[in-house]
Amino acid sequence: MKIFFVTDIHGSSLLYLKALIVAKDLNIDLLIISGDLSGKEVIPVIEDNGEKYIVSGGSNCIQKEKIKNYPEFLRDSEDYGKYILELTFKQYVECLNDQLKADGLILGAVIERLKNWVKEYNDEDRDYKLLLCPGNDDLIELDSALNGFRSKNILIGINNIVNFKEFQILNYSSVPFTPWATPREKTEEEIEIEIKRIIGGNIERMGNCIFNFHCPPYNTLLDNAPLIDKQYKIVFKGGEIKKVHVGSKAILKLIKDSQPLLSLHGHTHESCAETFIQKTLCVNPGSEYAQGILRGYYFDLSENCINKFHRLER
Repeated sequence: MKIFFVTDIHGSSLLYLKALIVAKDLNIDLLIISGDLSGKEVIPVIEDNGEKYIVSGGSNCIQKEKIKNYPEFLRDSEDYGKYILELTFKQYVECLNDQLKADGLILGAVIERLKNWVKEYNDEDRDYKLLLCPGNDDLIELDSALNGFRSKNILIGINNIVNFKEFQILNYSSVPFTPWATPREKTEEEIEIEIKRIIGGNIERMGNCIFNFHCPPYNTLLDNAPLIDKQYKIVFKGGEIKKVHVGSKAILKLIKDSQPLLSLHGHTHESCAETFIQKTLCVNPGSEYAQGILRGYYFDLSENCINKFHRLER
C-alpha cells in the first residue's frame, strides 16, 4: 500500500491542490490530510462606493484599508489559509457585539472551503482514496460537516479506526493543553484513556496498524516548539529562540507499549523529522503553509513491513 501523508495545512487551498497533484504523480492508494484543516486568520471585508476595504478595530474606532486588486486578494487569501468574510458595515458592527454571530460566520467559511476541497477531489475520477482528520485547532462543530463528506472514496478519521486494505489506521485529534486554549485539548490521563478506549479489542495486529495522532510523542525530535510566555510572545535565550517539548507523554507511552508499524504526527510545525521509538517509525512532516510550501511523507507498505519511505517538499 502506498500512502502520502500531509498535516497542518491550515485552510490553504494551494497546499491542498498540491497534495492532490503529488498523490496522482506518486500513484498512491491513500492520501491522508491530517490535523488542523482550518485556517487561523479571518479577514472582514466591506464594500463602500464600489470599493472593497479590509476593516478592523472596535465600534468606537473602525479602520478601513482599501484593497487594490480584489480578485488577486481573494486568490492569495485562499491560497494561504485565510478566510474572507464579506459583510455590510452593519453586519461588521453586529459581529463586534455578538461573538456567537461572528463564530457562526467563521464556521460557515471554514465549512464552505472544505466543501470546495471535497468537490475538487470528486470532480475527477481519482485512483486513490482521501482520509481527512481534524486537529486541535479545528472546531468541534466541524465534525458533523466532516462526517457528512463520508463516501466510498472519502474517509473521515475522528477518534476512530479506519480499515484500509490490510491495514488499520487509528486516528486521534487532541493534544495536551497549550497556551492558545484550542478546541481539542485534554489532560495526559484523558488522552491515554480515550485512545485506549478506541483501541479496545479492535486492533487485529499492531504490526499492520498505523497510528495517526495529531500530537507527537513527548521529548522526541518531533515535538520541539518555541516557548511562549504569559503575554503569548516567543521566549529568546542568548539571542536564540528557546525550544521546549510540547508532545504527549501518554502518546509516547502508547507507542512504546503498542509498537504499531508506523506513527504519523503533526502539531509542531517546526519539528520536521523522523525517528524510531523502538521498532516504530514515527514522523512529523512539519508545516510551512504560510509560505505555500507543502511538506509530506511518502510510504510504501506491505504486511508488517515499511518497504521504503521518504520526505517530500513541493
